[in-house]
Amino acid sequence: MTQFKQWCIRNNKNPSHGSAVTEYFKLNREVKIALIDRGMTQTQLAFKLGVTKQNLNNVIQGRSKSLQLEEKIEEWLKDENNNERN
Repeated sequence: MTQFKQWCIRNNKNPSHGSAVTEYFKLNREVKIALIDRGMTQTQLAFKLGVTKQNLNNVIQGRSKSLQLEEKIEEWLKDENNNERN
């Protein structure tokens, strides 16, 4: 079973529906773009968020679900976007 199908099962999504694909890759894409814009690595972000680099990578790739970490990532993305505007 592919990682995408496993993610769909964990998140109760229909793998044949296009929005599932979009949602699956959204966090990954947003984080990678923000890291590149800031010249940061995932290891540096993991340290900043207080988690292991493996845990961060698993959540970004959709291999595991952590609402607490996803909220931290979303907050970091929001802070990064606000800093860009200033």
